[in-house]
Amino acid sequence: MFVALMKFVACVAAMFGPFAVGAAASFVRDPEVLAFFIVSGIGTGLAGLFGFAALDRGELRRHVRNLYGMDG
Repeated sequence: MFVALMKFVACVAAMFGPFAVGAAASFVRDPEVLAFFIVSGIGTGLAGLFGFAALDRGELRRHVRNLYGMDG
């Protein structure tokens, strides 16, 4: 249950990062601030993707270990 919640949070972060960049682009006029939003939005999106992948891989390894009795 906890892993499913963490996977949900990672998915939300992966989608929210690029959304925040698009929303900030329509409101922010200062190029330095916009660059900060772009970098942080891309970083948030990538962190969400990598977090989801790490959780999913850990779940897969746990299933393989339980099925075959070995670490895959």
